[in-house]
Amino acid sequence: MSLTNQELEVVRVRPITSRDALNTTLGLSFEFPQDQALFPKVFSDSQTWRVAMAALATKFKPGNLSPDHLLLDPNNPRYQGDFQDFVFVPYEQISEPLHQTRAMARLLEERFGVRQLAESIAEVGYLPIDNLVVSPYSKEKYLVIEGNRRLAAIRLILSGKVLATPENKSSLNLLPVLILDEPPEMATIEQWLIQGTRHVGGVKPWGPYQKARAIEILNREKGLSYEDAAAALGMKPGELRRSLQALGAFKELMESPRFGRRARVEMFSFFEELVRKPALRSYFGWNNGEMRFDSPDKRDLLFRLIMGEGGKHPKVGTGLEFRELAKVLDVSEARSSLEDLNQPLQRAFDLASARERGAWFSDLLVRLEQTTEDILQVPEIAPTSRQRAIIKDVISKLKIFLKRR
Repeated sequence: MSLTNQELEVVRVRPITSRDALNTTLGLSFEFPQDQALFPKVFSDSQTWRVAMAALATKFKPGNLSPDHLLLDPNNPRYQGDFQDFVFVPYEQISEPLHQTRAMARLLEERFGVRQLAESIAEVGYLPIDNLVVSPYSKEKYLVIEGNRRLAAIRLILSGKVLATPENKSSLNLLPVLILDEPPEMATIEQWLIQGTRHVGGVKPWGPYQKARAIEILNREKGLSYEDAAAALGMKPGELRRSLQALGAFKELMESPRFGRRARVEMFSFFEELVRKPALRSYFGWNNGEMRFDSPDKRDLLFRLIMGEGGKHPKVGTGLEFRELAKVLDVSEARSSLEDLNQPLQRAFDLASARERGAWFSDLLVRLEQTTEDILQVPEIAPTSRQRAIIKDVISKLKIFLKRR
């Protein structure tokens, strides 16, 4: 990464070693869990990350903009894991009313809490402790790359859909912003950097797929090592490794000519289980080291199981069911049932369970035989009346058991 003298001076004078220092440097309010010893690891050991964030800080300039000049981002990284029908909007089409209306409608879903945020702003006023981060889009418009929920909440108030006092409402006519003056493609990369630090840390947490994608983008486009990118997002080394492995396997699904068009982000959980379970990796032919499937046939079987084919519903519907397949794979009858898409998944589990019960019963008989041998080896001891009663009762019960067919 090449830094100007001014950027290097920022790193020297204001090293980012704590959350407060990061907030001061960027003029933002990043929220990380208070009870985790995260920052010494992230911002002291990760020199590359400190340099990257300090360099980013020099690219902001403060300003004040009307909400009418701000555009919601229909390509918000959050949408890429939350909506099955997410379709990337070309940059030049972002300002079109259709895409702006759709972005607003998505933000108004209950999960994002925009109405509650609007009600809070309406009651206490807009507290600019979290600056909106925007990027120039056209002569008069700016694209919001951080703060889409806040802008949506403000629009609810300005439109009268959430009532506010005249004073609080008028305070929203001009909003303090930080302007990131970068080309569109670079602003998109910085968006992953900013939102990754913010959202993975605790404000509306990202899902596993979004974390993996953020790491990939920060590595490829910002030049951060995987370790530095993961540390910046609060991920541990083991989580980083599994995340990248799962992303590699998931990409094979997305790039499959046969199955890729039906791939959905929520299917990422299957691949998290795949890379974590040795039995699943072995059976489906996934190679964690080389991050590829060694067996195309087993790979396609996996895809058929979790996606269905020929009008059939998926045989394995959840990540939990997929995890439990490890119990099936050691039993040939259960394994054959699993591979037959016409048989229900429960039959495979039942067959595996029956084999397990059979093995358990055989073990009980071995122990019974050994216990009997031990009793017979006891020298010159005559059983008491109580002991004789116990032995007779055991024999009686075993005779009843032998009558089973």
